[in-house]
Amino acid sequence: MLVNFWQTSCPDCRKETHLLEELAATHSNLVIYRVSVDGDRAEWKQAVESEKWPDNFVNVWCPIKDRMKIIPKYRVYEVPYSILISPEGRVVKKGELKRSDIQKVLH
Repeated sequence: MLVNFWQTSCPDCRKETHLLEELAATHSNLVIYRVSVDGDRAEWKQAVESEKWPDNFVNVWCPIKDRMKIIPKYRVYEVPYSILISPEGRVVKKGELKRSDIQKVLH
């Protein structure tokens, strides 16, 4: 499982989305939870509806009141930020996402 924090206005987040799409297409057992920290829910909703993301992408919008809990708990201080969790439930990587990190876990 991969939890990915992102924002629609973040160019690096959009670049990372392409990597996530490739990984989701080739690893159907990988579930990707995309947590948007956008301030504007309508902007996030428009982005999600305009994209054709794989079925194993789960997109959620995080209201500001919940963000104040998530930021310190998971140390999400910038986006994109990912938490990669192994099938055994261990956190194996936090922070910047690389294809090789995911491939090590899935193979």
